[in-house]
Amino acid sequence: MNFWKKFIEKRNSNKILKEMVQKTHEGVDEELSKVKSNNSKSPIENNLVDEKHISLMGWTVACWMLTIEIEIKKDLRLKNVVRFCRLFLEQEKKRNYIKDYNSADVQLLKLCSLACDIKNVEKLIKERWTYKKAKDFEKEIGYNDI
Repeated sequence: MNFWKKFIEKRNSNKILKEMVQKTHEGVDEELSKVKSNNSKSPIENNLVDEKHISLMGWTVACWMLTIEIEIKKDLRLKNVVRFCRLFLEQEKKRNYIKDYNSADVQLLKLCSLACDIKNVEKLIKERWTYKKAKDFEKEIGYNDI
């Protein structure tokens, strides 16, 4: 009896976890479909942008993300972060800071921004970021929260 109870609980928790992951990633594939494929089974292989450049951009995305989340008092949806990353990379390409980018670069930028140490991001925000600056940056790259 105890075995079946644990089995059912585990199955239900896996189901809940899958539903949470699906909800979190809702719309991400649509955003990534707007970018050139990286032609790999791995989502982060064959990137075109230098990893140091991606890393530096990651801090900007992290500052933007935390500034917006503090202002709206809730977490941004992952598809919004991916859209911002895509548009930021597009802007970098238009400015000739990078030659080109693909879906791996968008994924790496998203991962870098999520991996930034929160304490350092908070410090950067206090020193250099405001909500107005975040909104101005959104406007500059063509981001709008749909």
